[in-house]
Amino acid sequence: MPAFSAVVAFADSFTDSGNGSARITNGTWPHLPQYFSGGRFSDGPVWVEYVAGNLSVPLYNYAVGGATTSNKLAQGFSPPNFIVPVPSIDEQVEDFLSAPPAGLNISSTAAVPLFFLWSGANDAIFYNITASQVSTSLASTVYRLRERYPTSQIVLLNYPSLDKLPASFYASRATKTTLHTFSTTLDALLRDFADGGSDLTTYINLVLLFDDFEYYAEPDEYGFVPLGSYGSCLVNAFGEAGPDVPIEVCEEGFGVRVWMDAYQ
Repeated sequence: MPAFSAVVAFADSFTDSGNGSARITNGTWPHLPQYFSGGRFSDGPVWVEYVAGNLSVPLYNYAVGGATTSNKLAQGFSPPNFIVPVPSIDEQVEDFLSAPPAGLNISSTAAVPLFFLWSGANDAIFYNITASQVSTSLASTVYRLRERYPTSQIVLLNYPSLDKLPASFYASRATKTTLHTFSTTLDALLRDFADGGSDLTTYINLVLLFDDFEYYAEPDEYGFVPLGSYGSCLVNAFGEAGPDVPIEVCEEGFGVRVWMDAYQ
């Protein structure tokens, strides 16, 4: 495996480290004091910050909360009111390609960029976009990156099964079935795409990891309480429980439940 010159991420709120939704909404979201400073949808740094830190390389994060895979399929908007349009993953990539960061080292043959693409949840939850549409769009975006950076490492990620998000508690049985089908189908499509390409494209299925957080698995090994995968610590931040329901914080406090809010 080559050394990496930088980590570059294109994604949604699972990856937004503050330069996305908070910037686009002029700091109005996420604004709740329970969220980590800087505009993250979490109670601390997001995963890609740890990856870049562990590799000791710069992070260029284009992720934006509310982003869809492609605004050509469905325009994404920033939560919680979903009125501010945000760039989709393919647009994030085009923004990057049109003006690469000055610090991105592409002249060295010994170091290559590490790209992460993670998308599809907003498409399925809010816009009824299919897994096939998401996979096709992501594949096209991967090809765009590969044209410019042929030796880069590209990683595609899938979500935990979307029917197990805390927000799904309020969904109908039919919606849960649709979300579960989306998750399993996207898993198969992304796996096939990565397997059919070169070793420079990797697929990571996070469903298996989140299965370990379940009550009958090993949640304590990850620092979570046994029921930590059921419900979120910050309830109704997105109005999922209804407009008249106050925002509540779990009694255990942050850090012991898997989910920060209904979606993250």
